Amino acid sequence: MILYHGNQDREMVPQYGGGNKNNDYGRGFYTTEDIELAKEWAYSGYNKSADGHWLHTYDIDLDKCNVYYLNDDDIMCWLSQLYTHRDVGELGEVQSDRLVKFQDIYYKDLSGYDIIVGWRADDSYFRYAQDFLNGVIYRSTLEEAIRLGNLGIQYFIQSEKAFAELNRIGEPIEVEDYYRNKYVNRDRIARNEYQLKAKN
Repeated sequence: MILYHGNQDREMVPQYGGGNKNNDYGRGFYTTEDIELAKEWAYSGYNKSADGHWLHTYDIDLDKCNVYYLNDDDIMCWLSQLYTHRDVGELGEVQSDRLVKFQDIYYKDLSGYDIIVGWRADDSYFRYAQDFLNGVIYRSTLEEAIRLGNLGIQYFIQSEKAFAELNRIGEPIEVEDYYRNKYVNRDRIARNEYQLKAKN
């Protein structure tokens, strides 16, 4: 399978154990099979001083890896992974108790898998998960919200074995400025739609 990663570091080399521990599924390397989406990701956290915006291409044989397809589970299992790894912020006593009970029901330890395939939830979209925890929105609204903007599916490279199977194809390709507008517009449209649904 061909996978893509977009960022602002031309010289990046994926490293096992690297990455931000507060990303969707924790430390690891986040990729997508959608090349257009990866080009937009190159403008995530846009920085005018960045040395360009880059598309990195990789090949990996999924048959050699232990893959967990998180989207085949109840959507609450996906949400539980976000609550585990992302910073949910300050919680009151009621919310903290609700989170503990929620995790007891839905959390699955996926640390033994090489790759996790599941929805992506960038920083702005994590608000949906926070609103659900705070009782602001219903489950049905959450299920609709995570599909707003068509954020796509990500392949999370997690284990040392999966990193070893990841092979770079060619040199990084510079991503045109056009994709910054696409990234911003996708986010804006999805958030506007969410505001309308959250009021209903």
